[in-house]
Parts: sequence; structure tokens; C-alpha cells
Amino acid sequence: MPSVRAPGWRRCDSWGIISQASRQRCVQPSLECSRTKPRRDSVRLFLWIALALPLVASAQIYRWTDEQGRVQFGQNPPAGAERVEVKPQVMERDDAAHERLQRTERLFEARRQEQQAAGEKAQKVRAERDERCQRFRRELAQLADGGRFFSTDERGERQYYSETQVESARQYLAGRISRDCSG
Repeated sequence: MPSVRAPGWRRCDSWGIISQASRQRCVQPSLECSRTKPRRDSVRLFLWIALALPLVASAQIYRWTDEQGRVQFGQNPPAGAERVEVKPQVMERDDAAHERLQRTERLFEARRQEQQAAGEKAQKVRAERDERCQRFRRELAQLADGGRFFSTDERGERQYYSETQVESARQYLAGRISRDCSG
């Protein structure tokens, strides 16, 4: 901590600065005192900023003509400059601007609807693929369990599959699962 030499004050070896007139022992400063000084400094800073802000905001603009005949504008004018009142420029939209804005909004809405429809279509395609993959896995599990498999012909009679036909069906289902259902 830097040494502070002010009239009427001496440095306390243990905690800080105390008054020579009070002859108090060095004690730890209260938390209230240590909190007040930074707060007081920040309040002073805020007040200075609050007082300076209107001066900056109310800067005056002047207009003058220089030696070369060019018109100049600035805040620090030479002698003979005239004060200029600066009004904020308000942009009013004409009918063409309103039409462009409406057209942009319509295009944005159409694009949003297209994206929503594409998302719904992709979700439907995913659901169909998941259902198909579940069916393939179920059929492959049935083939793995073993047993006799058959199909019914147009006359309503059962046609039993041979071992080669069952193995061919296993390979087909495994291929479809690996191709269509991974990912």
C-alpha cells in the first residue's frame, strides 16, 4: 500500500490511516467504511458523466466558407460563421417501398411454408423407413428361430420353402437391413 502523508494523519502499521488528533489505537476498519469509499467514488463519477452528457449532446454545428470558397461545417467555427440547426432526417416510405416490403414478407412466408412442408415430408419418409426396417428385422428374427416356412399360392394351398430358399431370404433381409436401415 502506498504511503499517504496528509496533515493531521499518520500511517497505522497494522490496518491503515488514523487521525493523529484522536490518538486511537490501530484497529481494523469497519466493513461499512471500506464499502462507502468505492461507492462514493462511483457516485461522483456518475454525477460528472451525467453533467457532461448534455453538453456533448447539445453540440452546436456551424457553417462557414473557407479561403478556397468551399463550404465547411464544424463545431469549432472561425469568426463570422453562422449557426446551423440540424434536424433529424425522417425517412418516410413511399408506396414502392411498402410494396417491396410486402413482397419480401410474402417470399419469406412462402419459403417458411416450403421448409415446413419439406420437414413434414422428411419426417413421414423417416417414419415409413423405420416401420419397414422393423418389419425386416422381425422377419429376419423369425427366420433365425427356425421352423417351416410357407407361402400360399393362388389356389390357397401352402407351398413350403426349401432350405436354400430360406437361406436366400435371410441373405436378402440382412442385405436390406444393412443397406436401408443403417444410419
